[in-house]
Amino acid sequence: MQAIRLLLVLSSLLLALSGCAPTPTRPSAPPEIAAGQAEGAALEARGEHAAAAALYRQLAQRSAAPWREDLLLLALEMLAVGGAAFLGGQLLHFGWAVFHVLVVTLQAFIFMMLTIVYLSLASETH
Repeated sequence: MQAIRLLLVLSSLLLALSGCAPTPTRPSAPPEIAAGQAEGAALEARGEHAAAAALYRQLAQRSAAPWREDLLLLALEMLAVGGAAFLGGQLLHFGWAVFHVLVVTLQAFIFMMLTIVYLSLASETH
């Protein structure tokens, strides 16, 4: 009984979906936009996110409505990725600097204590 009910639900769902209009396809991008996107992808692969964002923004200014939003989103994504990488690198650099200062302080304390102990042992008379 459950199988028949499931079959009826699925068939009615397929029947309802078959009445939907097909999704319109977007025409392919003009050659200059496609070439610009390929160049932007190459810049992104090399890690030059700011340059890729600038390229996408320039392409968006020259392109028509269907591609303008996509190119602006790509530019925003490149700025976000580049900014996150920069911020992450700065945080790691700061963490390493704090660690280095702590190690230097510990070394100074240890060598100061060793010097005090050595001088106190050298000045003792038996």
